[in-house]
Amino acid sequence: MSASPPPGGPALSVVIPTRGQRESLDRVLAALARQTLAGFEVVVSVDGQRAPRVDLAGVPGARVLTGPPGGPGAARNRGAAAVRGPIVLFLDDDIVPAPGCAAAHLAVHAGRGDERVGLGRIDLAAPALRTPWERYLTARYEEHFLKMGRPGYAPTFWDCLSGSLSLPRALLARSGGFDEGFARHEDVELGYRLAGLGAGFVYQPRAAAVHLYRRGLAGGLRDALGEGASAGVLVRRHPALAGGLLHARWRRYSRAARGLLGWVIASEARHAAVLARARAWLEQVDRSPLPLRLRRPAYQWAYHLHFWQGLREAAPEWLPGGGGEVRKGGCA
Repeated sequence: MSASPPPGGPALSVVIPTRGQRESLDRVLAALARQTLAGFEVVVSVDGQRAPRVDLAGVPGARVLTGPPGGPGAARNRGAAAVRGPIVLFLDDDIVPAPGCAAAHLAVHAGRGDERVGLGRIDLAAPALRTPWERYLTARYEEHFLKMGRPGYAPTFWDCLSGSLSLPRALLARSGGFDEGFARHEDVELGYRLAGLGAGFVYQPRAAAVHLYRRGLAGGLRDALGEGASAGVLVRRHPALAGGLLHARWRRYSRAARGLLGWVIASEARHAAVLARARAWLEQVDRSPLPLRLRRPAYQWAYHLHFWQGLREAAPEWLPGGGGEVRKGGCA
């Protein structure tokens, strides 16, 4: 990954990883055509060999790259290797930037050397435009950005989310880029290594964007499995991160919930049986007219069962034991 932009290049380069044709990608590109910042380029980096049919009209310096499927980290690395600007802004293909988003990200780095990482603000569509299941899934996401906006809050690598993330290309090169072995948590893992290089994380609320979040029941449960599996990969790679990824999650459960969940998790066969029943129950709850506050316990139970199943598949030594006691290497 080259770190030296050619003279006369763009001030900022936007990299959008994508798996292919998506309506949201067209909306992201249309929003980039309306940015207040001049002199930037856009690279759509496809995780695969087939280029999507997208409208690049009016998008400055836009081009599409394809390559072997390798996940979001690989697509981001491929895009970053092809850009010319000294600052790289990563936007997901369902994150629609406000007109001033690119300029606000660039302002984070103006005259600041090469040690800053910009974290943009991401809002969600109004609750009326999301299903109860989607509102449950996005609750932590909304809490995250409320926390980021509190006076005096100092972001850390845990806040390094790649949906709207900017950093100097030289710093990205020094870090080695995204670890392509991760299907999820690749942004937090990158943030951890960036922090080790002395990088500082800056929340920029003026770099606003809207997340076009859509997730059905099956997709949300796959996300839960994937989140657990990638957490396992991450704590095997960096055991020091277990406190934030696993221990903190376990401590958030009530004593009764830890006891019940620990009993389920202690037996692989029991875990699989309860998981199957939870899925069937969740399908019935999701079709019901119940308000979210009454659905939430079912959503929580199913989601967390899937998370710990994903961890079991990737790193079973980190599972809590029966009754919630600690296994060797497991959760406190």
